[in-house]
Amino acid sequence: MDDIINITDKGYLDNEILYEILWNREEDYTENDLRSFLRTVACNAMIVGHTPVDGVKLINDKQLIVSSSYSQGKKEYIELDLEEKIKDTKDILKMVKQLN
Repeated sequence: MDDIINITDKGYLDNEILYEILWNREEDYTENDLRSFLRTVACNAMIVGHTPVDGVKLINDKQLIVSSSYSQGKKEYIELDLEEKIKDTKDILKMVKQLN
């Protein structure tokens, strides 16, 4: 958690643990890794991008991958309602909008 809090103007490139958290793809970590990370940062779910998907993809009901410019398929974004209780990614999925 300190690594995340203490990101400096130098960024995260010299911090291997933080770099891996930010850039690993779903095949690089386990469901247990994901749940452990979310517990550490006190979150129920996470949203990531920069991973080629067609629209959105749910991972273990705790991670939502949103399409990015690398995708050849649908482009999506999330209109996050901060007043809604989010238990898992299914709650976030209701907030996904298609980019035209």
